[in-house]
Amino acid sequence: MSLIRGENVIIYVYDDGQWKPIICGKSCSLTTVAETIETSITGSGQWRTYEYAGFTWTVSMDGATFLDGENQLSLQDIRLMQYGKEKLLIRYQRTDESSNVYLEQGTVLITNVSDTGAMDDMNLFTIELQGSGPLTISATPTPINPTAKVKRFEYTADGTSDSFTSATLIGKDVIEVVADGIGRCKIITSGSPVGQEALYDSATGTITFPMILEDDVEVYVLYQDI
Repeated sequence: MSLIRGENVIIYVYDDGQWKPIICGKSCSLTTVAETIETSITGSGQWRTYEYAGFTWTVSMDGATFLDGENQLSLQDIRLMQYGKEKLLIRYQRTDESSNVYLEQGTVLITNVSDTGAMDDMNLFTIELQGSGPLTISATPTPINPTAKVKRFEYTADGTSDSFTSATLIGKDVIEVVADGIGRCKIITSGSPVGQEALYDSATGTITFPMILEDDVEVYVLYQDI
């Protein structure tokens, strides 16, 4: 049995194709709450009974403000993401002294960012994140500054549809979609594609174009594993 030290608990954010830690964090916490509903009825006795209802989860972090770090996220980066109302894919990773990993991954909204400066202390920050949707558990370490991760998926159109689906593309970071040598300049994840857009459905691995693809049109998708 190996212990997990505080310095080996790290929050990673998936940004610009790679997992980046939030720089200079001093402490962090992940809280999961199981909501319950009472199921007691008249005549069931003095002991009340309950059942699980929904689950909620939150993450918080505090640390010292540092403004520059290669492939890391600073307080400034997090605030810009908050102002942009971004939803972040994060990993809360713990690593024990034997290099065993226990991490949980999910999507969060940035609900609270504060920083405080005192005359006799460094500037300190606090970040609070609200989980949205499920947490998934893994024992695979997060790759840091990954290399050679970009992969290519190829497809030949049959002239009958404006879309195609592949399990290979489920839950990926799609970088570029090219049809007949023409790149889709914008990858969207909701709505209907127009012009040079392509719609990507992460849950099904579906790519949709704004027009029916002609027979034998060659398509390729550049993507990365998340």
